[in-house]
This record gives sequence, C-alpha cells and structure tokens, in this order.
Amino acid sequence: LALGLGRVKSAPPSHRRLSCGGTFREDLAFQNRYYSLERRCTLQQRALEKVSVDFAHFLALIERAVYLSDGSEQTEVKVSHSMPQLLQELRDVVDRLQSRRPDSHRCARQEHS
Repeated sequence: LALGLGRVKSAPPSHRRLSCGGTFREDLAFQNRYYSLERRCTLQQRALEKVSVDFAHFLALIERAVYLSDGSEQTEVKVSHSMPQLLQELRDVVDRLQSRRPDSHRCARQEHS
C-alpha cells in the first residue's frame, strides 16, 4: 500500500490467511490486480508531476515573453499575474507584433483564414 510515506509491504501470500474464505489462487489473483493497479497509479502520479512541471515552465516562458515585450531591461520577472490576466497580456503582445508587420503579410494571412 503506497501512502506517499513509502511502501508498506504485506506478508507473502504463503504466510497470510486467506481473505473471506477465498482460495489461495483467488487471493493471489486479487493481490496481483492490486499491485498492478498500484503500479499504474504510481506511473500516473509521475506523469501528472511531469505535466505540472512542464506547465510551470510554460507559464514562466509566457511570463518572460510578456515581460520582455514591455521593453524592460530588468532580468527579474514578477510572477504576479493571474492566468486570465497573463493570457490577455500575451494576446496583447501578439496583437502589437501583428500590427508591426507589413500589410502584405496580414493580407496574405487573412486570405488563408
């Protein structure tokens, strides 16, 4: 049983009592399913942690892009944006960059839309 504090090992099947009057084979099958589900849960937890770290990095990159677009020379980025605020600022940055492009690029893009 994994509780985040390490793994609690149960006695091997040969030294345990059979649960609820089941046969040894049924008990072993249940234990195998349990360990399989526990392993899957651990793998899913690791995947979720990786996605969380990737998302944090993505968010930091967006914050940095928005910050640098302000033309500031400072190297520190304030992390005081809420997600909706940050996304709106990113949209504003993209709009400003789009407006600087020559008209021919904007027309070509609009034709493909």
